[in-house]
Amino acid sequence: MKIKKQHIIIILISSLCLLLFSCNRDKTNPKSYNSINPNDYFFESHDSINAGDDLVIYINKWDDKNEYYLIVNNVLGTEVIDIDKYKNENGFKIPSYISQKSGELHLSLYVNHQEAYQKSVYVSPLKAIEFLESYIGPKSILTTTAEPCMLVAMPTDTFNNPMPDGKRIIYNMFRPTLIKQFHKKKIETLISHHTFFATEKTGKTLIGIECDESSSNEKYVDEEPGWAKDISLAPITKTNLKADGTHYLSIKTEIIYDKLNNIVFDGTIVTFVIYNEETQVYNQYTGITVDGVAKINLKHPFKKTSFKIYAICGRVKSDEIQVNFESGIQNYLVYYDDEQQSIEIGPISGYLNQLVPDGSIIHYKITEKNNLDEYKEGTSRTQKGRSSILIEELFLENGKYLIELQISDKTTNFNFEI
Repeated sequence: MKIKKQHIIIILISSLCLLLFSCNRDKTNPKSYNSINPNDYFFESHDSINAGDDLVIYINKWDDKNEYYLIVNNVLGTEVIDIDKYKNENGFKIPSYISQKSGELHLSLYVNHQEAYQKSVYVSPLKAIEFLESYIGPKSILTTTAEPCMLVAMPTDTFNNPMPDGKRIIYNMFRPTLIKQFHKKKIETLISHHTFFATEKTGKTLIGIECDESSSNEKYVDEEPGWAKDISLAPITKTNLKADGTHYLSIKTEIIYDKLNNIVFDGTIVTFVIYNEETQVYNQYTGITVDGVAKINLKHPFKKTSFKIYAICGRVKSDEIQVNFESGIQNYLVYYDDEQQSIEIGPISGYLNQLVPDGSIIHYKITEKNNLDEYKEGTSRTQKGRSSILIEELFLENGKYLIELQISDKTTNFNFEI
């Protein structure tokens, strides 16, 4: 009985070992592949091609039992290509989006997880396309400074590939001095650039850029005058200025130049400072230049006064001029209308016997003769050179009063009794 038990144990152990060996053998060899011959695969291409040319891998013996895939490495990175999408009877064509990118292209064909063939191809860019990509800045430079302006050209082909280093770029320029300039530069690290400075003459520099048979659209840079060298006010030619509060006096500068004697550009801001000697108040007015001249229109004051005026442009200040305004109001009639219970004023005339404008302001102050500490004051406006002050609106009691009237710088006193 003991011998039989030992036999049974030996048989069980042997069966288990055979089963384990069989399982291990299946895992080690999951699939059987046909042998690989590198001569069965080749590329139909030279060592260099132009962007967009066809790249085809030919397979002499296509075997559906084999597994094929292609690893591509170029400027876009590394990519695994599914060959089944591109295969045909003889092989398969590399996708066009890969062969369109310039630069070094490395191809590796794998069959059954083994590298069967590899090749490196250099893809050259095509000629630059029309409307060369270019940039310029700044768009304006000053003639009086050493401020540079830079042109940058980035020519590409129809597949947006940059041109190779060493490619020649021509910068054509027409300067404000009426001189044509040609500058030849080479592409370095994808771009070409050219730096230039302003001339001593204002105007536009026109620019065109060429590469191969293509060119950029026209570009330009404004060469503008610098800051004002000095500034002066034009003489006041108008005489007999009257403080009538209606007319305007034109105040303007002489033509303003920069240090290279270029007229400053239109729109230059000039500040006019006006000092009123009577009120001791400074007022500022802003003018902008047109053809180098800035001006403002100053309304005549209502009262006799003198103004001191100067102008500032950038860092320069003009000399001061003085403008005097004489009284513009003649003597006028004032009377008390007992029937209307009003004080009638006018007609009020100017220095040319013209009626003062409608809406001219009359200031008044009314005091009782026996009580000078109490008074009433207000304003009235003219209409057709006249004005009326209604007593009933002032709630005055019966008595004797003094009214002081002032229009412009003309003051009139009038006594009346209610």
